[in-house]
Amino acid sequence: MPRSLEFSDFEKGIIIGCHKCGQSLRDISSNLKYPKSTVAYVIKKWKVSGDCRNVPRVGRPTKLGDRDRRVLSREIQKNRTQPMALIREEFQQASGSIVSMNTIRKEAHRLGFHSRAAVHKRLITKSNRTARLMWCKSHRDCTVDQWKRVFLSDESRFTLYRLDSRVWVWRLPRERLLPECIVPTVKFGGGGIMVRGCFSWYGLGLLVPIHGKLNSDAYCTILDDNVLPTLWQFYGLDPCYFQDDNASCHVSTLTKVTITGFDISDYRQCLTKWSAAMSAMYSQCVSLGAQICMPVHYEQLVLQPRPWMESILKFLEVPWNDSVLHHEQLVDKPGGISISKLERSSDQVIKPINIEALSKWVGHIPDDVVRDMANIAPMLATLGYDPNANPPDYGKPDAFVLQNTNFIKQNEKLWAAKEQELQKQRELLRKSALRNKQTANDVNKGSVEGKEQNEKIT
Repeated sequence: MPRSLEFSDFEKGIIIGCHKCGQSLRDISSNLKYPKSTVAYVIKKWKVSGDCRNVPRVGRPTKLGDRDRRVLSREIQKNRTQPMALIREEFQQASGSIVSMNTIRKEAHRLGFHSRAAVHKRLITKSNRTARLMWCKSHRDCTVDQWKRVFLSDESRFTLYRLDSRVWVWRLPRERLLPECIVPTVKFGGGGIMVRGCFSWYGLGLLVPIHGKLNSDAYCTILDDNVLPTLWQFYGLDPCYFQDDNASCHVSTLTKVTITGFDISDYRQCLTKWSAAMSAMYSQCVSLGAQICMPVHYEQLVLQPRPWMESILKFLEVPWNDSVLHHEQLVDKPGGISISKLERSSDQVIKPINIEALSKWVGHIPDDVVRDMANIAPMLATLGYDPNANPPDYGKPDAFVLQNTNFIKQNEKLWAAKEQELQKQRELLRKSALRNKQTANDVNKGSVEGKEQNEKIT
């Protein structure tokens, strides 16, 4: 039978008697087989009050001590969804104390744990939390005026109904939203409707229903028909920041630049269309004024990245961060940047800032195109380039860029392997897109043939 948690008056009298005989704490503990701390407590109580007898109290002494309660708290927090019977078994194995279900339940309530229905909350993974924390730290010093210029837009799917089943968890009063005390939810299941909305400091934009699958074409249509008019209404010609997430349809090449009609094997045609597009862009930039549009020469940005990036960030009213000069360290990292596997320039983006691309085209353009360059692309002269220079002289790179360029040359095999890996992924994606397109064409063709057949029968 286990020893009682409290000594009897007789046992305490023996301890006091041994103490009066001049025995030390260690000797009393060793001879009587009592814990040294307990012996010291009894003697101290006798010296202070002159009496160490057990006083009458209301009710029965608690079964569990402070140590047992700490063990119980740890066992509950290991798995918040386990039933009380399993908590009791785990506690008995960890503490060695035999207790009833009622005792476990009362002690859990005394510790502050109560069974509550788990909160349904959006699932946030570890990488999501890391990225969100980095974003918050980088924007915590933004002023109210800067936030007024942020225009947020996103789409969301709302389910028509969901299961009303409850999951019960054990938690303390202030642990309602802890990850282990919630039921993660996702935006699907049971049918629903998808809408896209937008808002800013100045008010709400249009709420647009999305029919069918949201791809890059549908996203661009929504931007043109709904988002851009709202931007113009709120900001006019004033600069602003358009904020959305990294969904595939948001970051696709189609949503950033349209290259329809360009034949990359025809230099004359590409340069002619480039000059026409650049002329329209440049005239728009000039008409907007230097306070809204800032022209930047790509070559100067590559040769002297720090001063130009400082000017760009100052123009955008964004605080300086050294990571803008080391983008390659953030590629495909949590909270970093993602690159397109289909975009050909991704082979350059994975490398640190270097001058390789500035002269990589030299020797590939036909001689007749080089001779007619001034007539084919008149915008070159407008932007300050010499159309007859081959190769052109853009200037000298700074030490930082030279160091990066030399590093790439010294590790050509490493970068070549990375480029080959990107090319393999690009080819796989291209084949997958062709298969999906062919499947869609076959389905559409079959639908049309079936419709025609039904019309003939009718």
